[in-house]
Amino acid sequence: MWQVVYARLILLPWEFCIEYSFDCIPMVTSLFDARNLASAALLAALLAVAVTLLRACRSSACARATMGASAWLLLPWLPVSHLFLRLGTLVAERTMYLPSFGALLLIAHLLRPSRAAALPVGVGVGYLAATTLSRTLDWRTDDTAFEAAIQVCPTSAKLNQQLCTLRTNADRLDEAAAHCAIAEKVRDVPIQHCLALAPHLSRIPSPDVTCALST
Repeated sequence: MWQVVYARLILLPWEFCIEYSFDCIPMVTSLFDARNLASAALLAALLAVAVTLLRACRSSACARATMGASAWLLLPWLPVSHLFLRLGTLVAERTMYLPSFGALLLIAHLLRPSRAAALPVGVGVGYLAATTLSRTLDWRTDDTAFEAAIQVCPTSAKLNQQLCTLRTNADRLDEAAAHCAIAEKVRDVPIQHCLALAPHLSRIPSPDVTCALST
């Protein structure tokens, strides 16, 4: 499942988040979860691309270029893939910097210099430039960064806890109460999330936010 998220971030980068903590991406708990089909489809697509690239190579130099680009994609990805190591971070955009470079090399190698590829490449570069500018503006302040993140992961306990703190510090107590309540209601939230809210709860006029007061 996580690999599908990473593939989407690399190939269709249109939503970004600084924190994918629980319960931003619901866990897959059943073999019959429809998202397993997406994982299988991703694997099949990767194998098809690999076979297509290797078959298209008519020289050893082409094959070496294909393997080199694949290495840039796969080798940095393996340590964070959860296949061999169990990491505390399930999804983190920062872990895809080097793999995304490898993906770009593979795409360039697949397209190769041609007039037919000029238009889609130009559109893609323009889209990525606009996305980069938009994402850069999200980082103007802590508030804008976390406001953008909560749009992507509205059920993240950690993001709601952080926004509760920011809103409390800004004396926007009704908004703080709403974020605190969401953080409290997320199931299986570690107790430190509730305890972190304790200094602020006495200032927030909400009967729903009780976790820190009751622990």
